[in-house]
Amino acid sequence: TKAVPALLSMCSGPGFESAAIRALRQIRSPQALPTLKNLLTHENVEVRMEAVLAIGEIARGQFIPELNKALNDESAQVRDAAALSCGILGDPGYLPALSALANGQRSYAQDPWAAMAEESAATSIRTIEAYARLDSLFAALLADPDPAKRQEAASDLAYVHDERCISPLAMAMEDQDAEVREKAAFALAKMTDPAAFDALLAGLESPHPECANT
Repeated sequence: TKAVPALLSMCSGPGFESAAIRALRQIRSPQALPTLKNLLTHENVEVRMEAVLAIGEIARGQFIPELNKALNDESAQVRDAAALSCGILGDPGYLPALSALANGQRSYAQDPWAAMAEESAATSIRTIEAYARLDSLFAALLADPDPAKRQEAASDLAYVHDERCISPLAMAMEDQDAEVREKAAFALAKMTDPAAFDALLAGLESPHPECANT
């Protein structure tokens, strides 16, 4: 959009960086990525954190090596944001650094955000692993004769915020097993896509009372 050049210019103006980054995050313009990568070394923690979060929203489908460095940032807030963004992007290239963060293999002093960063890293690891086996998860969810396997697949898909999951999860809302339906509803509820919300509502209107109580 026409606003992007002005916002990018604001990113170099002291005091306006964070607000400009948040606006760029909403616009999701790929044009902002080079500037956002440069801001990952900014002296201000809030600016680095906002830049990391914006990259996670804008760089869908891309591997951004700079995020691996952000996972080692001196600020636990930035590490937490980086872990979240790595999970959104879903690339296996983030797994080594995420594993190190999740296992607490860093020597940073503890602060209120440290445990949250480690937890976010663990969640993103599970997300990336689920991304790598989407097809097998879909197959298990829709065709495995073992309800426990279908339940497990629905649980794993709750970590993947991808539009490809909507149709299989919507079909799982009609599963004969109540727990499968409940886990499928939970997975759909975690997604921000309007289509997921529509699928959730349709499933909740089904004649299965257990699913409506999710």
